[in-house]
Amino acid sequence: MIEQAAKHCMTSAFLLWCHFAVIATLRLSNNSFIKQTMLPLPQEKFLQILAYRTD
Repeated sequence: MIEQAAKHCMTSAFLLWCHFAVIATLRLSNNSFIKQTMLPLPQEKFLQILAYRTD
């Protein structure tokens, strides 16, 4: 997904990467409050999004 964005706009790709980095950091946190309130996305779906490729 980031690679596809970068083909059109490096700034957008960087911002997308930043969002993924923050979400991954929060996901890997041991803070259950953050996981329950800020990240309602099931982990399986999150991993599918990270693994998404268009090629």
